[in-house]
Amino acid sequence: MNEQLKNILDLPTLQKMLDSLCRATGIPLGIIDVQGEVMVETGWQELCRQYHCRNPDVGQRCLLNWVSNQGTDGCELPGKEPVEFICESGLVNIALPILFEDSYLGLLFIGQLLYEPPNVEHFREQAARCGFDPEVYLKLLADVPVVPREKAQEFLAFHAIQVKLLIEAGVRRLHEVKARKDFEESELSLRSVINSTPLGIHMYALEDDGRLIFNGYNLAANEILGVDNSQFLGLEIREAFPNMEVTEIPERYRQICTTGEAWYTQQFAYEDKKVSGVYDVHAFRTAPKRITCMFMEVTERLRAAETVRASESTLRSILSAAPMSIGMVRNRVFGWVNRWMTEELGYAEEALIGQNAVMLYESQAEFERVGHEKYTDVAQGRMGEVQTRWVCKNGKVIDVLLRSMPIDAGDLDAGVIFTALNISEIIRSNEELHDKEEQVRLLLQSSGEAMFGVDRNGNCTFVNPMCLKLLGYTDKSEVLGKNTHLLFHHTRQDGSSHSDQECEISRAFRLGESVHVTGDVFWRFDGTNFPVEYSSYPIVKEETVIGSVVTFNDITERQSAEKELRQALTDARDSREQVDAILRSAADALIVVDLDSRIIMGNHAAEKLFGQHCHFRDGVAIDQLLPEKAFLERIRSALIGRVHPRPYDLTFPDACGGPEKILEARIVPMLGAGEQVKGVVLTLRDVTREREVDRLKDDFISAAAHELRTPMTSIQGYSELMMEDWERFNAEQLKDFIKIIHERSLALSRIIGDMLDLSRVQSGRLIIINPSHGDLAAMLKQALLPYCHKSGKHQFSALVPDDLPRISFDADKIAQVLENLISNAIKFSPGGGQITLSTRLLTDRIEVMVTDEGIGMTPALQERVFDKFFRADASNTGVSGLGLGLSLVKEIIAAHGGETRVESTPEVGTTVAFSLPRGKHL
Repeated sequence: MNEQLKNILDLPTLQKMLDSLCRATGIPLGIIDVQGEVMVETGWQELCRQYHCRNPDVGQRCLLNWVSNQGTDGCELPGKEPVEFICESGLVNIALPILFEDSYLGLLFIGQLLYEPPNVEHFREQAARCGFDPEVYLKLLADVPVVPREKAQEFLAFHAIQVKLLIEAGVRRLHEVKARKDFEESELSLRSVINSTPLGIHMYALEDDGRLIFNGYNLAANEILGVDNSQFLGLEIREAFPNMEVTEIPERYRQICTTGEAWYTQQFAYEDKKVSGVYDVHAFRTAPKRITCMFMEVTERLRAAETVRASESTLRSILSAAPMSIGMVRNRVFGWVNRWMTEELGYAEEALIGQNAVMLYESQAEFERVGHEKYTDVAQGRMGEVQTRWVCKNGKVIDVLLRSMPIDAGDLDAGVIFTALNISEIIRSNEELHDKEEQVRLLLQSSGEAMFGVDRNGNCTFVNPMCLKLLGYTDKSEVLGKNTHLLFHHTRQDGSSHSDQECEISRAFRLGESVHVTGDVFWRFDGTNFPVEYSSYPIVKEETVIGSVVTFNDITERQSAEKELRQALTDARDSREQVDAILRSAADALIVVDLDSRIIMGNHAAEKLFGQHCHFRDGVAIDQLLPEKAFLERIRSALIGRVHPRPYDLTFPDACGGPEKILEARIVPMLGAGEQVKGVVLTLRDVTREREVDRLKDDFISAAAHELRTPMTSIQGYSELMMEDWERFNAEQLKDFIKIIHERSLALSRIIGDMLDLSRVQSGRLIIINPSHGDLAAMLKQALLPYCHKSGKHQFSALVPDDLPRISFDADKIAQVLENLISNAIKFSPGGGQITLSTRLLTDRIEVMVTDEGIGMTPALQERVFDKFFRADASNTGVSGLGLGLSLVKEIIAAHGGETRVESTPEVGTTVAFSLPRGKHL
């Protein structure tokens, strides 16, 4: 890991925390990096500042000098364990390495203290030897804290945990900063893409009062509108574009912000003092209450369309008067029909519009057959053609030939244009058919799309003005009668030859199939090419294909815009996926709540905490998941920008039906652009076990104080009695007093011994045993003897065979085990009864059992009986203790390679058993 300590730690917060610890303990503290630079310090003694550090002889073993040497002289740093330094002056300093991923980051300094009261004469001599002012020197010496070695070790263990937590928190913070930086870089890339698109972009935000605020644009918007769009930032839409209020645009934008449904309009004309033009507009929602509209100017396109607008009314007349039924359907529902169809079928136009085409068929089965055959072809880009029978309003049945083509080949929901030809009329009058073909030719000729026709030899039969313009020709004579493939479709974009047999256009008249192609190229008169989208439809006369008609469009700008838009969307999606991955990999449960107090996201840890059945993207309200009133009040407070830096504990039912959990919650406002609150982020951590351990430790401290106070009171009382009135008592009385003091001191020694043993286990050190071969049977029988004389309410029996095999064990430790188990049996049998010590010979071990007829335990208590600090409720048992005995029993037997178990029934009694291996060696 290459990070420096100052980049990982929150130094101001750490300074406050160490100041608080120093005030509470009186011990100076500090954080030092591997170069010897002091990051944080508190409580450092003036004795060291003014004298020791400045004197070369006394300061040569100063901790700061030692650390600095490691960084500059290449000396090896210490191992992972704490290092103790005692300077020439006699003051103690302890250095705890700060490690992360086996890399040294620095040291936690605990020091400038003494393990015992100072030798004043020693320091007086040192002052004289070094030339210090003795009076000031000794006065400052009195401020040096005196901390017993054991107490200092306890502080060291606490600070070791503290250092680990600080490093973990710092590394998480670095990861968060990196993730935020990556997101910002991604956002800059996205903005760069947006600014490079030739489409104009405007962005709006919907305020709670209904106002639409202009909050963004791209560079193309300046070029398209001819004004600097920055002047509109922060303005309401009617302030930025005054004449917009009288159009449908503002209300459309508000609907998009609310419903999320995109909207598109063509040829939207707008004019005010600054902006004038006609535009195609596509608007869509990008976030709650935020929209983006993309627009392009189509003024030039409309001007070009003016040349054919004069014939538009003629075209409508032709469509309406065409001697065939023509219409448009969406999902087989009539959207438009021409006059001929209404007259031929006998229906009024309003009787057909909005109705399903099934009304014209003789049966549902015929309706479905036609749909299947026709739409199979249409879905594949071919013209759908099928013969069927329609029923007129007067009941007359006519034969019709249906032909259909989609308005948008990629989206059938956009609609299908159909023609319905009365086949009887065609057969009876070829002349009428010819007239209709001529009318269709006129219709194609007057279209605004680029069109040309070819015969079966591929020669051009007609061409419209838009086709000539796109291909770069000035007169139709340059094209008519010439092979269109050789003229402008001879070569692919990569320069390879494109033969006539491979030409998709000619397939329409060669095979009689409709063709739709996107991405091919046509070649202009000047030798340049451009991408096109074209369709080729066969022209059929008397069931014979005589050629085809081709329509095409230049899609250069569309391809460029689509490519840039796809890239922008891909970059945005990748950025979002990276952020989601970071959030979902967090160890703590994380939930995001919007301004409506509804959950919009939860990571994997949250799903695990609340149960897999919770769906955090369904917009569920936070009060349905965590209904506690105080917690919800904190949520509401955070949503208005109030920060709650401290964590908050709340209870929550276990997702699997277990006991209630305690969750540590942190609530942080989620800020958007302009530091505006967009919601809150909750982090939840299950601290049930930590709180339970804290409670057990508090109970342990209370019990330890009580257990230590009882024998100590007797010792103090009898010792004070003898000191104050020694001559008053005879030798026998004094002997009794001393005996009592001795017994109480032994009790104190046992308590302290248990606590020290537990401390070793707690710090990760194994209990050390000294095994030797011994007579376990004799030891077990002797273990009951002291108790037979102490308790008059209990009966004791030892069911131990004399021929019990000799095994290897630590006699002192096993005696400690037996003492704990027998004393527990007596304590938890307050009414008396039988206490039995028995054995059982197993294949590879000997099991020893202590059985009583006491109050017993519930299954829940049995599960926790070997936990450290655990003790039964005094209100139920009336029994004192530290809750250490059985925990130590388990550790001692485990050190022997054995096992410990308990069986108990409430109000019947308890059996505690342990086993020892029969092998020769442990």
